[in-house]
Amino acid sequence: MGTVRIAIVYFEWVDAHGNTGWFSENELEKWAKDDWYCNDVGFLVKEEKGFLVLAQRHEPMGHANGEEQWGGLHRIPKTWIRNRRILGYMDSAGSFWKSRK
Repeated sequence: MGTVRIAIVYFEWVDAHGNTGWFSENELEKWAKDDWYCNDVGFLVKEEKGFLVLAQRHEPMGHANGEEQWGGLHRIPKTWIRNRRILGYMDSAGSFWKSRK
């Protein structure tokens, strides 16, 4: 059994969005008020004061040229996050626990 090392989390966040089309003033008002809500589940691989990094995939040590690797990365500003919940934890052997113990 490995050492607990990473949280598996659920996040709800609002994403930035853009559009290259043409809008009337009424269409612009409606478009500008729309929030694009996203839901993600992944590994919380880094957390700093202003942002966090969520990974969708994990390659354990020894399988990728002898180095642990993370894939499907999202760097999300903390001010965009609306909700977050820890679902469990994974250890370095890939075992899953509901609690940190």
